[in-house]
Amino acid sequence: MFYVSAYLTCITKCHPLSYKCLRCLASVCFFSVIAPAFFTILYSMEWGKTKANEWLTTFVLSFFQSVIVVQPIKVRRERHG
Repeated sequence: MFYVSAYLTCITKCHPLSYKCLRCLASVCFFSVIAPAFFTILYSMEWGKTKANEWLTTFVLSFFQSVIVVQPIKVRRERHG
């Protein structure tokens, strides 16, 4: 938490938004990550170990496929028109 407060202090010196506004935005970002993770964990507990592991494996493989294969192809297409 120290790093976040130091970062927010540094930003408030250079940025016109108030410190309270930046704290609010940081809280919104934090909870927008934590809430879906919480519900994903709850659903995985309901599915059981086997199905949860299969889902996690599928998710991770799909993510890396997108990052390593699909996104570079999209970037290359946009560059070459």
